[in-house]
Amino acid sequence: MVKFISFLCLLTTLQSVGQQITVAEKDKSQEFNFWVGHWEVYQYGTDKLAGESHIEPIIDSLGLLEHYKAHHSGFKGKSLNTYNSAKGRWEQYWIDNTGLSLFLVGGMKDGRMEMDDLESGNAKTGYNRISWEEQEDGTVRQTWSISKDSGTTWTIIFDGIYRPKK
Repeated sequence: MVKFISFLCLLTTLQSVGQQITVAEKDKSQEFNFWVGHWEVYQYGTDKLAGESHIEPIIDSLGLLEHYKAHHSGFKGKSLNTYNSAKGRWEQYWIDNTGLSLFLVGGMKDGRMEMDDLESGNAKTGYNRISWEEQEDGTVRQTWSISKDSGTTWTIIFDGIYRPKK
C-alpha cells in the first residue's frame, strides 16, 4: 500500500510539473509554426531544386522536427527545434550525414526566426547564423550565413526558398 501511495504522489508531482507551461510560453512555442509542412527547397531567385524538407510538430506541438535531404546528392540532415521557456529563447540542434552538428539559439527578430551559434560555435571554423522568414505567398525563405570574425561580418553560404510540395 505504501508503494502505491508513493507512486500516486510521484504521478501527481509529474503531472503538476507538466502543467506549468503558461499560455504565454505555449504562444511562444508556436512562433515557428510557419515552417511546418512538406517543402521543396529551391535556391532563392531560381527554379533550381536544392532538396526536400519535411517539418513536423512533435510532443504536443512544443517542438519541431525537420527532415532534410538534398536533391542531387546523398546529403541529409535533421534538426530538433523548441522554445526553451527557462532561457526565453528558441533552440535548434542540427545533425547531418557529413558529421556536422550545430547548436543554434535565438528567436523572432524583425518578423523572422533567427538563430546563431555565437555562444557554442567554433571561431576556427566560423560561426553560423540562420534565419527563416515567412513570405507573403506562403513560402519560407531561409538564409544561412557564416562569420569568420566572431559575428562582425557575415557571408551568405545558402539562400533558399521553401515552396509547398505538390
